[in-house]
Amino acid sequence: MTPLNTKVVRKTDVVVRDGGKLRDLIVTIYPGGTLGLRPSKTRREEVISLAACYDKAVKNRILKAQREKLEAKKARKR
Repeated sequence: MTPLNTKVVRKTDVVVRDGGKLRDLIVTIYPGGTLGLRPSKTRREEVISLAACYDKAVKNRILKAQREKLEAKKARKR
């Protein structure tokens, strides 16, 4: 892997609503393990640590598996 020494900014295909307008999402990866998200043509950026993103992704996966298990159990009872 190549270490991250400078910030990397990319425009995504994801569209978000900002101030009533649909805008592309801009993602910035900063050295030191933070991620910046902002709508295109704006300066307001939301920053989150990569550790928090990973933690949230794991929790979402676990909740999805629990939900599927519960739905399967309900389906068997019918």
